[in-house]
Amino acid sequence: MSLRRPVTSRPSLPTKGPSATIPKKPKWVTDFAYISGHHKFLLSTGSRELMFYEASTFTPHSQITGLETVPFRIDCYSSALKVIVVLGDLDGCVTIFQFTNIEQAFSRWKKLPKVCGLPSVSAEEVLRTDSVKFTRWKVHNELMNEVNYVPALHSVISCSSDPVNSLVIAKVEGSTQYEKAMRELKHPRKTPYKAYLPARHHFDGDQRIFRVSQGVKTFAFSQRLKTLVTGSRDHTIQLWDPYMPGKPIAVLRGHTGVIVYLSIRQHTAQLISVCHGKMVKVWDLVSHHCLLTVQANAHKIRSEVQAVCYHQQDNYIAIATDQIGILRLDDDPVDDQES
Repeated sequence: MSLRRPVTSRPSLPTKGPSATIPKKPKWVTDFAYISGHHKFLLSTGSRELMFYEASTFTPHSQITGLETVPFRIDCYSSALKVIVVLGDLDGCVTIFQFTNIEQAFSRWKKLPKVCGLPSVSAEEVLRTDSVKFTRWKVHNELMNEVNYVPALHSVISCSSDPVNSLVIAKVEGSTQYEKAMRELKHPRKTPYKAYLPARHHFDGDQRIFRVSQGVKTFAFSQRLKTLVTGSRDHTIQLWDPYMPGKPIAVLRGHTGVIVYLSIRQHTAQLISVCHGKMVKVWDLVSHHCLLTVQANAHKIRSEVQAVCYHQQDNYIAIATDQIGILRLDDDPVDDQES
């Protein structure tokens, strides 16, 4: 393991002159995602908005306003055929937008009247578009900690601190979606269009529920290894068979704080975990042994953890506090190595 000197750079954005296109009103940004293939960043805000930015210039493009609730977590999936945007909100609901022609939508939204300096379209208007499919599910009883769309399963994995519905793997379009479509074919809607309907509940056959006594703070999933890993507030990590939610396969102990980040190294069947106290561990997913422990006083990254990201190809961990520290890991750590 080696440590690169922490980086403390802060990007500067134009605020004066003709290039000043950033909205003047401050926004509380709750999360962001990159829409691959379309060169856009997507930001969710506390003002119930989705804001699109050009990835190459970081300039605002357009925004969707008037969401039903505050989107707290966000994930995006992009393919040649569609873009799927998944939102996890403060009410424990999962909201899913499926765009089949988002480039056409971007062109149309760019020409709309501006609100706070950005071309804006209301969520209700977006949902009236034939190329957009919308679903909203009631999943958790508390706010969402993380949400992730899994293309191989066409499902959404979400977690919260809810001890009952701690982590849920649920289909994007459940049985209720099919039944509703059949009803509308037989009985066309006669009432005025209403964009938002109450969030629905999945049938038991359309979801798998994993229970952890203190809820789930973070998770990692590997379809290739058929492994689900959850991290809890009680400093433990649980390994699960993703198709058998009854009881974890193993419980990993050794962290001294809330688990804030998990990532699976698929080619080596290893797990990387980071806790709130900035301790980093590498585990063997087969033997369940700890292969490496990096104590907080070894890497000297200070302040509270805000974000963590593991780069698979270059085998390093980026930890963001009020600076960014880079930890490079050994390619083949030995059992119970500590630094």
